[in-house]
Amino acid sequence: MQMHVGYALANLGKLREALEHTNRALQLKYPSTQPWARAALLRLKGDLLMDEYRRAQRTALLEEAQKAYQQSAQLGHLHAHIGLARVAIERKQWTQASQHLNKVLNSDRPTEAGYQRRQALAYYYLAELKMRQGKKEEAETYYRKAIRTHPSSFEQVRVDEQFLKAVALHAMKEILGKAQKQTPEQSKPALGK
Repeated sequence: MQMHVGYALANLGKLREALEHTNRALQLKYPSTQPWARAALLRLKGDLLMDEYRRAQRTALLEEAQKAYQQSAQLGHLHAHIGLARVAIERKQWTQASQHLNKVLNSDRPTEAGYQRRQALAYYYLAELKMRQGKKEEAETYYRKAIRTHPSSFEQVRVDEQFLKAVALHAMKEILGKAQKQTPEQSKPALGK
């Protein structure tokens, strides 16, 4: 329940409130039979800190996120390795990022809840890693694998992509329309200017 409130606040754009809530939830006592609850909250904390880091670009936030992800991973939360890979990608630590993502991809927990989504996210961040390294063809391959593995995780991306294509097409039509309306004298380049 605590995690759902944290996600709800984050989805409303209230990152600070989500982080405060998550920190309060982490202060609660969790039964030793439920280490996953604390591990999941720590991963959420890492995700929130990463979101805040991307907005503010403060290195301290990146360090805090890494610490939260490490604690989550120590409690056995496999998804935390995706967070650790995100931190490594930001730091251009390509080998470390790859190792964390491969740990997720090589996991033997296919019956575990969230397995396909976790696999898709690992492929997605491998694509991001390859893109930052300038390996565009490899990145495209991993992006496709991510979408094939868990399509619903990327529906908004496809909607956004379609919107951007529509906006670009409209802009191109507008530019072409203006160019066609120019008289031959207007379309000639001015010499000496």
